Amino acid sequence: DWWKLAVVEDKAQAALEARDLRVDVFECSHLTVPVGQAAYTEPAADTRLGRGTTVRLCQSTGPEMMPVPQLVGLSLADAEAAIARAGFTLGAVSDTRFSDAAADEVLAALDSAGEALGEQYPEQAPVDLVLSAGPVPDVVGETLEAATAALAEHDLLVDEGLGSELYSTEIPAGSVVALIL
Repeated sequence: DWWKLAVVEDKAQAALEARDLRVDVFECSHLTVPVGQAAYTEPAADTRLGRGTTVRLCQSTGPEMMPVPQLVGLSLADAEAAIARAGFTLGAVSDTRFSDAAADEVLAALDSAGEALGEQYPEQAPVDLVLSAGPVPDVVGETLEAATAALAEHDLLVDEGLGSELYSTEIPAGSVVALIL
């Protein structure tokens, strides 16, 4: 609420004016001081000043909004470097999905609520990533045992209860005809 913010600023300004100082309020970004609260003064607190001296009072606008770099399509290492250069922090790899993209390629960059990042994001805020696990292994034509082993190497399990037998003129008997995800 704007009136709550005005009260915080008014209290800081009133405290300075009560000491016979003039106050010049300006806005500045600050990582930890909430929006509308006094972040700091120029000169700093505890500085001896003569009466009538002007003190600049910074009213926090919260963290600075920074432009978000292109992260989708980068490797994990390149995305980590881009996140640091842009002034953000690397959050978590929130998910890994099979896709046509190479393994460890960024599929999505998300905020802490799991929403896709926009064009700007608060400085030093965490960026979560969704990475590609690469394509699902092609096991068509493999025996059930070989296909199960190949899928297990990618942390995929075969639900044998869903399996069925099909006739194929191209795939040898006892081999995998299709993979259903």
